[in-house]
Amino acid sequence: MSVLFRIRTGEKEAAQKEIESWKAAHDHVNSASEVAGLVEEALLERDQDETFLQRVLERARGADRGKIDEAHQFIQEYCRRSIRIHDLIREFVQEARQTGHAVARADELDRATADYLTWQEDYPDLLLLAYQPVAEAIGRRIKELPGSVPRESNWRQLFAEEGETSTAE
Repeated sequence: MSVLFRIRTGEKEAAQKEIESWKAAHDHVNSASEVAGLVEEALLERDQDETFLQRVLERARGADRGKIDEAHQFIQEYCRRSIRIHDLIREFVQEARQTGHAVARADELDRATADYLTWQEDYPDLLLLAYQPVAEAIGRRIKELPGSVPRESNWRQLFAEEGETSTAE
């Protein structure tokens, strides 16, 4: 695993453990502003992670299946940890709301979580397309298509009822 992957994974692991530890040590939310700070940080990380995951995809591009597999495993775990962090923060938000405190931008956390879920779904396909043998096979198939497409079509046939034939052919 690349050093960059390990660093980013370590950051997510540390954040998750710290939030879990804070949650276990406190029976209740001490400050709605602390929760709002966690939300802000999660939203900022989401934006940084989008760019970072695109770089991971670019670095994995090529004919090395090992790099593709490593990137896939990394992205899945990275997104899973991010979603877990969001879930923990969401628990703090709910607790703060129950005590009558508003938490700024808390609704945006749901959209950020949805982005990580989308990335978990989309990146396996993007990584597959980044694998050079697959990209080459797709390229060959695309080149074959123009010869198999009819040059002209009678669009009226699409709307003709069964048994009828178009007289405008």
